[in-house]
Amino acid sequence: GAIGVPAEILTSLLAAICSRLLHDGWSHVALVNNHLEPAHDAAVRAVVARFPQGSVSVSCPLTRRWARTLSDEFKRGNCHAGRYETSLVLATGQGKLPMPPLPNLAISLSEGIQAGQHTFREMGMEAAYTGAPSEASAAEGDALYGKLRDMVVTEVLEALAALGIAPK
Repeated sequence: GAIGVPAEILTSLLAAICSRLLHDGWSHVALVNNHLEPAHDAAVRAVVARFPQGSVSVSCPLTRRWARTLSDEFKRGNCHAGRYETSLVLATGQGKLPMPPLPNLAISLSEGIQAGQHTFREMGMEAAYTGAPSEASAAEGDALYGKLRDMVVTEVLEALAALGIAPK
């Protein structure tokens, strides 16, 4: 199950945390968002507008800049608990596929969201997954983690450059 939090509450909470960290002497706060819902990402990104340029950054693979670097399944939007996310879990070394292989399910979350569908059931995802989880591998997860790492590092370095801070 999941619960929703109004966007303004999420934005206010994150802004309060960032404000406190900056007040305590941090030069920059990096927010990393891997929740792939556009409304959630917008709420997180709204935090950045509350602070001077470069003080807070957001890294999220939903932007075209980073989405294009990820797997084909991710780009199609059918990756909820599919090959993309399952590969990330397997790469941690702590994950195993705990159930019989699931059949491939080609339903795009991004298209469902754009069509105004709000639940997995509305999108035709009775088992709350889409994509091809049985095709996941730790090797693919390692490669994806590398791309996600590069995303975060690049966003932070660009923010620091905006502040005139050279990395050490």
